Amino acid sequence: MPGTGSNSTHEALKLTRWAAAEGKNIEPETIARLSELEKIQLVKEATGSMDQASQVLELTDLTLLSGDDSMTLPLMSIGGEGVISVVGNIVPGDMLNLVKAAAEGDFAEAQKMHFKLFTLCREMLGLSTNPIPIKAAMKMLGRDSGELRLPMTPLCENGEKIVYLCEYGTIYGGENSMLSGLCAVQSRGFDLAVVCPPDTALSAQLSQLGIAQIPFTWVDSTGKRKPLELLRNELAKTIPAWQADIVHANSLSVSRILGPIQRTVDVKFVGHLRDIIKLNKRVIADISMLDEIYCVSTATRDFHVAQGMAIGKSCVLHNGVDLKEFAPSKEPVESDVLRLVYIGQLVIRKAIDVLLDGVRLAIEHGANVSLDLYGERHSIKEEAQKYEADLYRFVEANRLEPHIHFRGRTDNTPEILRQSDVLVH
Repeated sequence: MPGTGSNSTHEALKLTRWAAAEGKNIEPETIARLSELEKIQLVKEATGSMDQASQVLELTDLTLLSGDDSMTLPLMSIGGEGVISVVGNIVPGDMLNLVKAAAEGDFAEAQKMHFKLFTLCREMLGLSTNPIPIKAAMKMLGRDSGELRLPMTPLCENGEKIVYLCEYGTIYGGENSMLSGLCAVQSRGFDLAVVCPPDTALSAQLSQLGIAQIPFTWVDSTGKRKPLELLRNELAKTIPAWQADIVHANSLSVSRILGPIQRTVDVKFVGHLRDIIKLNKRVIADISMLDEIYCVSTATRDFHVAQGMAIGKSCVLHNGVDLKEFAPSKEPVESDVLRLVYIGQLVIRKAIDVLLDGVRLAIEHGANVSLDLYGERHSIKEEAQKYEADLYRFVEANRLEPHIHFRGRTDNTPEILRQSDVLVH
């Protein structure tokens, strides 16, 4: 809302509920409380949830308008009063006829117009992030709609398709890194799809973002990862069906799987490396067979090049940081304790045992230090299970429970960082 409060403007205010774009949903109960403010008069409903729209209409007297063209008729059937339309910019007459028919109770005519517009709404405008496709369509019709504002760019004419390969359905660093950039890539006109295990946290998040998914199972019936050559054979058979221009392995382990696969179609294979970890010559050779290798830092690239990775194929692509979401606290918490925090998997390659021993030594030398560890172990390997158990035993054996805490998984990273002094990673 503009200004410093609800009464700081003389204009009516509109609430927009578009969870896929904003990443957050305004719950119906919250809207009910906001509706008590005089200046708030309508809701643009773009969540795609008829249940939530029904709750808003039941709890408030606000005018409800559809924010999704294809949901106009369903929402008007339960009390919505119109649409803030996208396709109305190129077929205003058809959209007007739909709304008029529904408002007059002529649902047979409204249904006819709904199905006439449905393909346009869901397919043409599904080419990329709004308003990229509609601006392209208006330009084709000779209607000036102005330039796109960055980070959006004009619709990609060749419509290149990128398919991302994700081994796990969990959402950790690598998955968050990918998710943070998908909408920006899509806004540049690329066709995207993500290969990942079905019915997982990752697949649910992709659905919320409107990103296409290709189900793929990397493990056998016992939960163990399939043998390397079996995975390569399965991928080699399915990759041509994806009709991808680029296949992007989203982790070091998947990069190793992808590299040697024989290609029967014209497609580029690329990999994304985030970990600094010793690799044997066979793994390095497999990764070096990719067309391009993206490393998250110069240190990561230099480390793997020193192990023999092809230097000419590698480049540095830094992870981005959302400065708004991860802004420092405006009111820092005053404390005599140096608050350390670790966020990541509880795995050997993270050298958490070294961190715990460092905290022990600091405390022995009189430092007032605390360490909170956020994360889980999701590897089922025996050595990984033993490593995690050893971490807990170390804390107990050295009586560090008052100082070191295993907090488990978190979805509140920004706030945790604001409450900490040092991030150890």
